Amino acid sequence: MTGIDLSISAAGEPSAAVLGELEGFVVRRQAGRVVLRGHVADQAALMGVLARLRRDGLTIRHVVPVRGRAPSRPARPHRPGPPRAVAEVGLVGLVADLVGPAIEGAEVTQDPATTTVRVRLADPDALFALLDRLEDLALEVREIHVRPPVGGCPEDPVRG
Repeated sequence: MTGIDLSISAAGEPSAAVLGELEGFVVRRQAGRVVLRGHVADQAALMGVLARLRRDGLTIRHVVPVRGRAPSRPARPHRPGPPRAVAEVGLVGLVADLVGPAIEGAEVTQDPATTTVRVRLADPDALFALLDRLEDLALEVREIHVRPPVGGCPEDPVRG
């Protein structure tokens, strides 16, 4: 396996110790968040990096694969998050029949090559519980996005 080139966006500031552990990652700071760009050997290594960031007090916002230069997006103003965010996890393959019954309260959609799972998160730990469950099912995670509900109300629909 050749590994995974990725970009991780997180709210908060990693400690010097964690930055030392993430050798080879390029770190960019932007208005209350940090973007880490680097390479991991496989899904297990990715889970280790995400868990280490979590233990350091960061809140994961996005994890996306990077091929070549990542497209730039205009900066968005920082808004305080609502009490319940929504996680969108892209999975490799057509696995809706497996994921739907395994993840309570999930909205599962498929396109020709991927499956997307949307789940409301009760707290930051809920994201890692979801990722642990997907790992238990031996599914390959393609990307992760954590978004606040539209309008800041936990009962509002998810912005697509």
